Amino acid sequence: MSSQQSTQNNQSKPSVLCYALISPNKKGSFEDYLWNMSQEAKKRNWHYVICVIDPIQDELHQRLLDQGCEVLKMTKEQAHDPWHLVKLLRTNKFNILHTHFVGPTDFVLLLCRCFWKGKIVFTDHSSGDLFEQAPGNLIKRAFRNTKRSGLSYCVDLYLPVSKFVQQRIIGNIPVAGKKVKLLYNGIDTDRFHPAANDEDKVRIKTGLLGVNDDRPIVIFIGQLIEEKGIQMCMKVMHKMLSEQLKCHFVIIGDGPARADVEQYCADTPFKDYVHYVGRRSDVNELLRVTEVMLMPSIWTEAFGYAAAEATASGVPVIANNIGGIPEVILQDHSGLLVTPGNQDELEQAVRTLLQDDNKRRQMGINGRQYALENFPLDTMVSKTFDHYQGLISKLAFNLSESNNPGESTQNGATH
Repeated sequence: MSSQQSTQNNQSKPSVLCYALISPNKKGSFEDYLWNMSQEAKKRNWHYVICVIDPIQDELHQRLLDQGCEVLKMTKEQAHDPWHLVKLLRTNKFNILHTHFVGPTDFVLLLCRCFWKGKIVFTDHSSGDLFEQAPGNLIKRAFRNTKRSGLSYCVDLYLPVSKFVQQRIIGNIPVAGKKVKLLYNGIDTDRFHPAANDEDKVRIKTGLLGVNDDRPIVIFIGQLIEEKGIQMCMKVMHKMLSEQLKCHFVIIGDGPARADVEQYCADTPFKDYVHYVGRRSDVNELLRVTEVMLMPSIWTEAFGYAAAEATASGVPVIANNIGGIPEVILQDHSGLLVTPGNQDELEQAVRTLLQDDNKRRQMGINGRQYALENFPLDTMVSKTFDHYQGLISKLAFNLSESNNPGESTQNGATH
């Protein structure tokens, strides 16, 4: 098929631009989402285009291209240029723009609405207080609220990733109203699953971690920044190992605190039991040999992807009771929730789970079942395209009305 024929075929299909201000350069859950969205688009005969910040993981990029999905790479400069997005929309004549990691008060939404006639879907992954209090005087607060409300008219559909985020949108932007539809993030529960057997665990522990004993693995996964609680994690690790609690601590991630983590691992007298393994694309395998995951975030997580991945893998999670995390981790069912910033509670939770094999095992079973019921990726993807279809139907109706004003008037008079 010629490129001209391919272009004509694509123009005859409903089309969506997935615009994500992220570099999908590892094998994570957002990368799983992009892949599954491209598969669903092919199944439903949609033209699906992904626009992300370069670099993109080579394997994912090739798989998307083989699937027939178009991938556009942005430089960081282009990602900060709102006119770059407007040009993409106008040049390619997309029906739907679906944004990820774009701010809810970003003026790019207004530019898109002014210079393009399609529908805008806004997935809200953002962390923050339930009802944000604008700093400064009343004038600044009024300006922010007006800006927020005004830009909400540019968005046709809000997809918050948790009830926590849903409540925040409705509380901050009452006019958004019926345009807000809860849609939990999805996890590939075929990729994130418990170990098949003890031999599988031994293979992973020795091959990926170099661990040859039967001490349980306690893992931290996330950006190495203060807001994720990495400093407290290191304090807890030191305290637990000082008490001769038998376990290995594994840290996965990268970020500004990396130097501190590497220094701690080098200096600690317990270096045989503390492992920093950097940023990884095999998190799903490492979770299969994990007994407990720590997630002591001190900011209001919108959802908690890592926590959902852990529960899908049958791993109980100890996390701060904050943001959307309690929707992912159920207290005393699939994990333990502690008071944010309370190191004593965090330490006691670690002791509780490491010293009670039956409790830990049952929480893992509960978490796996809960993830299967609430966070399946295929369900999330299918619902997303159902939302798209609803918007396409409205778009077609509006275009028909604008092209046949006399008919519309006649129909109105009949009623």
